Amino acid sequence: MRRKYFSILFLLFFSTIFLFLVYLKPKEVRASPGITTVSFQVSASHDDAGDHYNPSGYWEGWHLDKSRIQPGHFSPEGDGTYKYGGVRFINVNIPQGAIIVSAILRYCADTSCEGTGARWYVYGQDDSNPVEFSTFDDFLARPQTTAATDTGFWPAWVADTWYETPDISSVIQEIVNRPDWNSGNPLALLFYGHPQARTTHEIRTCDANPAEATILEVQYTTEAEVEYAEYNATLGAPDCHGGSPCIANSSLLQCCGNQPGGPEPNQPNTINGDVDASSGTCHSDESVENITVESLDHNYMGQEDHVRVSVTIYCWGTTDRWAICYTNDSSTADWVMVAGGTSTCSGSGFETKTVTFTLDNIGGKHAVRGINRYGTAITVCSYSDTSYNDFDDLAFEIYTGGPPPDITAPTYSSSSINSTEAGKPTNFTLDWTDDNGLSGYIFSTNNTGRWFNTSFTSFSGTANTAWYVTTLNDTVEALVQWRFYANDTSNNWNTSQIYDTITTFVETEPPKYFDISTNSTLAGTAVLFSLKWTDNIGLDKGILSLDNCTGNFVNQTWQNLSGTIDWLNDTYIINSTLGCTIRWKAYTNDTCNNWNVTDVYSYVTTAEAPTTTETAIQVGATINPVTQYYNTTIWCDYRNATDNAKITDATVKINAGGSNITIPYNSSSDRYDYVYNSTVLGSREVFCYANRTGYESNSISFNLVTQTIVSEECDWTCEDWVGYIDDTGWEEEESSSSSPDEEPVPGTEKTFWFRKHITIPHSVNSIFLNLTYSDNINIYINSNLIPDPLASLYDYNITDYIDRDRTNLITVKVWAFGGGTVKFGGDMRYE
Repeated sequence: MRRKYFSILFLLFFSTIFLFLVYLKPKEVRASPGITTVSFQVSASHDDAGDHYNPSGYWEGWHLDKSRIQPGHFSPEGDGTYKYGGVRFINVNIPQGAIIVSAILRYCADTSCEGTGARWYVYGQDDSNPVEFSTFDDFLARPQTTAATDTGFWPAWVADTWYETPDISSVIQEIVNRPDWNSGNPLALLFYGHPQARTTHEIRTCDANPAEATILEVQYTTEAEVEYAEYNATLGAPDCHGGSPCIANSSLLQCCGNQPGGPEPNQPNTINGDVDASSGTCHSDESVENITVESLDHNYMGQEDHVRVSVTIYCWGTTDRWAICYTNDSSTADWVMVAGGTSTCSGSGFETKTVTFTLDNIGGKHAVRGINRYGTAITVCSYSDTSYNDFDDLAFEIYTGGPPPDITAPTYSSSSINSTEAGKPTNFTLDWTDDNGLSGYIFSTNNTGRWFNTSFTSFSGTANTAWYVTTLNDTVEALVQWRFYANDTSNNWNTSQIYDTITTFVETEPPKYFDISTNSTLAGTAVLFSLKWTDNIGLDKGILSLDNCTGNFVNQTWQNLSGTIDWLNDTYIINSTLGCTIRWKAYTNDTCNNWNVTDVYSYVTTAEAPTTTETAIQVGATINPVTQYYNTTIWCDYRNATDNAKITDATVKINAGGSNITIPYNSSSDRYDYVYNSTVLGSREVFCYANRTGYESNSISFNLVTQTIVSEECDWTCEDWVGYIDDTGWEEEESSSSSPDEEPVPGTEKTFWFRKHITIPHSVNSIFLNLTYSDNINIYINSNLIPDPLASLYDYNITDYIDRDRTNLITVKVWAFGGGTVKFGGDMRYE
């Protein structure tokens, strides 16, 4: 059993204080002259934020001061929303343009969660100086980096345990590559739930415990030549081809064995199979985290080169020992200790140990080993005691007779896609660089439902962009994955990561505006400018632009709009000069960032309010259903309130489900006429509005309804009534001995029915009926009894009873008393 000679209470107190002091400020450890390790921790309440959900999974809002943030979970059978979160670090002392060797986020689990469906993306905020978090809208509006890291599905989490993301170096790299990035700036990372996520995990925040807030650990170098080791399954350890510096970073060497919070990848990472610890917790107990070998003579490893070896370890405390060992033959692993052994750690946490020595004068595969062990001094480079120790090796090639051949594959960065709109052409791009020269690339995507590779495309130079244009899947919210392959002139190939793209629907229809008005023309007074905006998706912002008798438009204060209908109202003090022209217009966008701008409106300032104001505009049109809006005349009648006189000098506009159209005054009809044609069925809201210099503008709206008329079979010829209609076409339908709607008088009454179907074109203004008869008569138009004229039916005006552009039924019922002959005839005329 391990012996750590502290009481439990003292240990807990010491650990808490130590962690708080260690992580309160960024720390920096030099791994070598070319490699720097820095660590940053969230240190303020509003520097971590996220969605908050109740135990039933329903959203309760965006919070800045909760004990946890909960990224992940997208559930079509649940509430169907992504879960978001973000963290911000201050004083991030990484130089502009530094090469990011590795970067990870470390989360402390706030609660235990048995689910294994949590997953999210880690993006950076594409901003060199991000501010603290505030509202949910603020979070969604923050620009994202092109680079992102998919965390993959997380395992079950245990409360109070630390967990690490995969490497996010591409995200950090994109931020520090910004030309306006300065060392010491803040840096923000944004979490977006993955579409395949089925649950969340809860990350502890600074509000819960500053010592357990999210940590960002970064290794970087300012030197251009870096070779990253790759795991060599034959050797059983990370391996470099011979470049300098050679780095085995934390993505290969994190933690030790199967410790909770780990496990170590490819354990035990030793060339002769020395076994690691079987006890302890990752980043609480002993582990080797990074090994770097750097030639001080060349940019490759050569015989008898002077080298600097740096080993970063995680120490449990001052009783831990460390050592660095070397062998000139990785196949036999005859280890020699070159540093440490009796040396101890200075405390708990990350420490870097360095030694400089000369390589042996032979070629082949050499190796170095880092050891971190609890307890007694390290006297040999291999132990069978596995209670608390970690062995990790790094092998590297030694070249003889000069520099090695080109064995380094091209590297990639800055992926981009210029559109995510489903069914539209999209350009996929990825930047590539190579020390000696690029050769070509292949693009690969599962856009069609299966992976497809394009033909090889050549490119050249040491830096170039691979690109490919294709049409995105036309299914909205489809997951499209893509990547590039590239090689250099030495035929070294590299494959990019797989990038995910979710197809979207892009709305392009801009907002529309109506009901434009100002409430006064008085000079030097506060005037309210108003107009109504509508949008089929949702309104976002609006702004009034005003020329206050200066000749120049000036934008006023932006206003937030919401919903699909909202008013933009602004009040401003108007220029006190009499007789000058005030001009104004407005801009508005919707939530899809489609913009619209109004016409320019104006009025002349006055000394007092106009004596004549305008009443509501009177609007006329065919209100009854019409056949597909065919030649429908919509008219606007604009009058003074005082004398009801027509106004013929106003600016009148009309909008019938489309753009605003200015309509001229029609002197022949004595009104403003607009002929509307459409094949669209359904309801359309029609707006008619006007303004007049020196007067208040006004408007009105109504619905114009369309339907398809089913043709009826006529008893006689259905005529389009183009001229004078004679008395032909009336025909007896039936006769009976009694009236259907009155008590019969046997032997004294006969009833005759006549009917005619007519269709009146819209161009007709008035319709008159002329009938001759000798007995009592009733007239029905569309089943409605018209009032008895009590006199001759000569030029009897039936205009108000006729529906335009549809079939009308006129029925005539005649009573004949005493068995006399019925005399009936008639015609119609129109104007």
